Amino acid sequence: YLALALLVKAGSGQLTQEALEQQCVHQASRMSVLYGLDSPDFFDRAMFRSFLDLLRRRDFLGTDGTGRLVYEDGVIGPVLDDAQRVLSEQIRHSVLQVTHG
Repeated sequence: YLALALLVKAGSGQLTQEALEQQCVHQASRMSVLYGLDSPDFFDRAMFRSFLDLLRRRDFLGTDGTGRLVYEDGVIGPVLDDAQRVLSEQIRHSVLQVTHG
């Protein structure tokens, strides 16, 4: 959910996968400190890379000529909705606070 929230906040064609991975690690690390989450896996860059690679393999994400991630709102929106369904409201709110703050 964190990766998708950051991607949608930035907008299609604005971030490379590497930049998004870095933002994910940074924000997840920040959340870990703020909320006392004691799990190094929570901000493991490889986990975010694998997730983004999966989205690309399943054609939810693509890249433009400059290597930036692109998506269609009608395609990524349902994925974001599904991610929201599996998280508690408190966690979703926390992610949104960190990504928009």
